[in-house]
Amino acid sequence: MRDIKADLRAAGFNEHLIRHNVRGLRKLVERLRWSPAGSTWSDYTETHGYDTEAQQHKTTFVEHALSSRRWRMVWDLGCNTGTYTRLACQHADYVVAMDADHLVIDRFYRSLADTATRSQVLPLVCDLADPSPGIGWRGKERQPLIRRTRPDLILCLALMHHLVISRHLPLVELIEWLAGLGADLVIEFVTPDDPKVQHLLRHRSGHDIEYSASVMDTAMANCFEHIHAEPIGEGNRILYHASHPKTRLHPEFQERVE
Repeated sequence: MRDIKADLRAAGFNEHLIRHNVRGLRKLVERLRWSPAGSTWSDYTETHGYDTEAQQHKTTFVEHALSSRRWRMVWDLGCNTGTYTRLACQHADYVVAMDADHLVIDRFYRSLADTATRSQVLPLVCDLADPSPGIGWRGKERQPLIRRTRPDLILCLALMHHLVISRHLPLVELIEWLAGLGADLVIEFVTPDDPKVQHLLRHRSGHDIEYSASVMDTAMANCFEHIHAEPIGEGNRILYHASHPKTRLHPEFQERVE
């Protein structure tokens, strides 16, 4: 029987050579740059539609929620450029920043390279309408998103209308799913009369869709004990900070605890 290890040693393939090859591969990977012209959300900072006052109001609201305690784990859903991820880093041990847009996550990851928070943030490409499942042998080699970690606080800003209108997720079920994560929730509701929402709704005419402030308020009240809400700008965007979920934890979290 052939001794592969002996053959490798005889060819001079030792630990020093392996380390040298790994260093070379690492340098090669670190020099790689992905530079597409743009993507759906790569220019969001310039096109978000907030005036200066509304943007400051939103930032103050989010920062107030973040500063209410020290958080072990924060999820920033729809993080885009990472503005609120960076705020969360000041009040959290670790932040998982998720967005479905590959380019904005790539840019955000690069922007963290030489910062003090680079080991505190995980930028992650994730489509919440179709999150990563369990894969590998028996679906357990790589865990699905919901089983990898449990958040203490969730930021869901300027995202909900895209999930409900563009991705056809029922509003009530989305709030129930978020509450089932067992965390505080800071979420932004953009009302149907907002120009951005009107633009999304242009393809949904004739379809029944439960998307209104009253449906949102009822869903939040059914899922959380304590809710603080504030309108921002001209009142077509509402920020909520909700705590003490009424909804039972998702079974995946219960399994983790057991």
